[in-house]
Amino acid sequence: ARTELRRLEVAADENAALRDKLGTGASTVREAFAAFMARRKPDPGNTARRFERRSRAYQRSYDLHIEPHLGDVRLCDLTPRVLREWLDKLATTRTARPGERNESGRTLSASSIRHVVVTLRQLAKDNDAKIEIPQVNSLRQKRRKTRPRALQSIEDVRALLGACREVWFRVACALACHVGARLGEIASLRWRHIGTDTITIALS
Repeated sequence: ARTELRRLEVAADENAALRDKLGTGASTVREAFAAFMARRKPDPGNTARRFERRSRAYQRSYDLHIEPHLGDVRLCDLTPRVLREWLDKLATTRTARPGERNESGRTLSASSIRHVVVTLRQLAKDNDAKIEIPQVNSLRQKRRKTRPRALQSIEDVRALLGACREVWFRVACALACHVGARLGEIASLRWRHIGTDTITIALS
């Protein structure tokens, strides 16, 4: 027990000395992200809704694609080689969306990988750490081989509504599918266009 306690004390002293030498670079990616999210404040030029949406996007990118691979890595150890291996893993990561019929799922798109990279860059910048992420500019969006399939059944509509993460977007899709409302008509809707005594919506 004394030997184990002594080993832990030595490890703690070494970590403290390393932090004094490297500063925030000695922090792990997990610690840096926690500090980054704690220090984030709403921008006066943005709304609270946009701030919350951006926070959820950062958290989702970190939980799904950064924490499993780089959570225990120190910021000072994020070398181009480590980051290149991480990007290669992201490029082969398969993701299945709600309601998708493709059983094997699909790989992350180039735009999704860029969003994850932006999250890593933001937390590194917030902790005064410089990282060089290679191969990002070479990632190109995949082209669709076929046109998107039109909704052909009520099951397709339910799958579409189930894939909507935001409530307002789910309502807009429901109006478009069930009522046949156009995008401009949905965007111009106000509370005065919705009847209170009967379930009616005035489109213009």
